[in-house]
Amino acid sequence: MPRRAWRRSARRSDTTHTKFVAGQQATSVGDSLCESGAFGGVICGFRVSQLNVTLPDPDYPSQTWTALALATQSSGNFPIPGDSGGPWFSLDGCCTHVWAKGITHGLYFPNTVYAVFTPVTVATSDMGVTVNQG
Repeated sequence: MPRRAWRRSARRSDTTHTKFVAGQQATSVGDSLCESGAFGGVICGFRVSQLNVTLPDPDYPSQTWTALALATQSSGNFPIPGDSGGPWFSLDGCCTHVWAKGITHGLYFPNTVYAVFTPVTVATSDMGVTVNQG
């Protein structure tokens, strides 16, 4: 069965808003990406602004998360609680497939609001796995 990158509806039978995964791509500063959360739905228009960021774990301040990416959003729409673990992706040129780009962590609020995610290349490298295509 093909892997689906995101689904707008919670109903398993709804494939109207489904795109297939072409594979994974590295994340670069300036990339335009979308995020798909279980609660917040699909949000596009994010711009990657920083890579290789280290932040304290909000639940365990003595520990840190490393190799994170930060993205901004001019519309003010961001992932919401419950979206963690959802995919980050970019559309291919003809919009029938997506490229896996990362996994949602949450938000970071220094002076600007940033969406925080782990680039897919970091996750797959660290865990020794690959992204299924289809």
